[in-house]
Amino acid sequence: MSKIGKTLYLVDETGEVIETLSDESTYVKVDAGDRVLRKNSIDSYEEMITIPMRFLKVNFKVFGKICLKYPIMLSLLEYIQYQTGKLVYRNGRLVKRKDLPRICEVSSATIDRQLKGLMKDDVIKSQKEDNTTVYYINPFVVHFGKQIYECSFKLFKDSIYRENYEELL
Repeated sequence: MSKIGKTLYLVDETGEVIETLSDESTYVKVDAGDRVLRKNSIDSYEEMITIPMRFLKVNFKVFGKICLKYPIMLSLLEYIQYQTGKLVYRNGRLVKRKDLPRICEVSSATIDRQLKGLMKDDVIKSQKEDNTTVYYINPFVVHFGKQIYECSFKLFKDSIYRENYEELL
């Protein structure tokens, strides 16, 4: 966009006038490196619909192996809290150890065995908070959100999966 006197002109990169503008508020200046939406991309965007679902990010290099070894992991995914990695219900109440057999639809013995293995393999950590055990999922294995709370990051900062995760980036 160029202004000569009080008249505005839309010009291309060579300086050729494309259009005389009546109102500059409907136009923006496109700088080098800016992305421009083409008509076809706008059409395809308009055809998209929004679905009310939560999507998790998984480290695909290790997630499948973990789920094969510890099948309860799949049942726990829907309880991962946004950004913290805590296991909580949608209403924010913490998932307790006694709730796990019902959630995962397995026996208490299976929960004990797999939970012990998940903790040994650095996929889940437990921490006491206000006389309650809080379970955290390793954000370098599976995570919900774009950021990680500092306490979750500190819990897993030396995780064996961190190096593997950073390789993917």
